[in-house]
Amino acid sequence: YIFIHSGGEHHERGVGMLIKKEIEKYVSGYWTYNDRMMLLKIRAKPFDIAIIQTYAPTSDHADEEIEKYYEDLQQILKQVKTTDILIIMGDMNSKIGKGKYKNIVGQYGLGTRNERGDRLIQFCEENNMVICNTFYQQESRRLYTWKSPGDRKRNQIDFIMIRNRFKNNVMNTKTYPGADINSDHNPVMIKLNIKLKKIDQPTRKEPHIDISALKQSEIQQKYCVEVKNKYECLMTECLEQYRRENPEEKVANKWYYIVL
Repeated sequence: YIFIHSGGEHHERGVGMLIKKEIEKYVSGYWTYNDRMMLLKIRAKPFDIAIIQTYAPTSDHADEEIEKYYEDLQQILKQVKTTDILIIMGDMNSKIGKGKYKNIVGQYGLGTRNERGDRLIQFCEENNMVICNTFYQQESRRLYTWKSPGDRKRNQIDFIMIRNRFKNNVMNTKTYPGADINSDHNPVMIKLNIKLKKIDQPTRKEPHIDISALKQSEIQQKYCVEVKNKYECLMTECLEQYRRENPEEKVANKWYYIVL
């Protein structure tokens, strides 16, 4: 795997991505914006993939900071083509809750929506995105993405979103609570039906030399004469150049070095 990261030295905030080495050749670039968001682009067909990994402020942050976060996220979207398969994923620190909302939220969410959840839905509505976690019926343990210390409380606050036009490319989205990652968050996995673009490697064509004519004695003689003439001309040029560069050397030594 290859790890790319955006964040500071302190053990807070920061986002990152792990990329399989066999996928590296399809990566057209990545951009780190701040310690809360980064963008990765992958060549695919018929449309390229743009993945934004992000970490939203928690609910105890001021509303102004939340709005600044969504403004920054909106700025990143300007770097994404309208035809790209846009995926935004991360710890959104928002509760969407259970219950369908338009074509943005499915009926299989968890818990009760809060104000931060309303703001996330507003962002999705403005950018024509759907929240994938909520569209697939799972066991309850496959829904929650975070648990409090002592496992006293469980919430669904990590989400994967995709542009509505590509919703049918999503085959499934669920969490993996049994993953041994030493975190209070569970990994959220999305399964997509997308083909990566074939990267054509340039092939080097070796020149084909036809030597069958050298079997004829007349051609052999002409070839030998031609090679001898070119060789003698080359030796003369080399000798003259050596004389100019080393005027103090004796002629015998000059020939010795040239032959070597």
